[in-house]
Amino acid sequence: MISLTGRKNWSRPAAAAFTFIELIIVATIIAVLMAISSPLFRETFRDLELQDAAYNVSKLIRYAQQRAIVGESIYGLIFDFDGGSYSLKMEVEEKVVKEVTSEDGDTVETTELVKSWQDVTGRFQAAIHLPEGVDLRGTSDKIRFLPNGRCSKETIYVSNRKNKTIQIKTNGRAGHVEVSEHEEK
Repeated sequence: MISLTGRKNWSRPAAAAFTFIELIIVATIIAVLMAISSPLFRETFRDLELQDAAYNVSKLIRYAQQRAIVGESIYGLIFDFDGGSYSLKMEVEEKVVKEVTSEDGDTVETTELVKSWQDVTGRFQAAIHLPEGVDLRGTSDKIRFLPNGRCSKETIYVSNRKNKTIQIKTNGRAGHVEVSEHEEK
């Protein structure tokens, strides 16, 4: 391009661009929207953690029922309410031989059957810990599962810091598991 003075003008035509002020305004709007939505995302995340924890407990209850039936053994879901964890165990009977001295001075061996909980092998052998801010409580610290498909009738409550609670009920006879939101009274 040649200018009016006859010299070649090597400058480019002005390109359409955003001004610095426009960029600052857009950045401010984005920051305000993030500040408004952040607590909502955090609250939603806590609710999702609670729902996930309750879902995992209910699925392990159903798994323990199936494993008790297939393995023809008694299983238990053992809860540590203070530690916020739970684990799957199998009930085993062990013969314990004890030597007892009678009043006559004779030593007599006695045999006792002692029941105890043993860790299961496989996927669920370690204790499962709840996320921080999610708590467990219930009517008992264990749910027993029998080989005939029945289980002990218990209620477990999984709650978060917002006092939102999900209730997991087992119906002893049918072995049915019911999961529902629980209203605090």
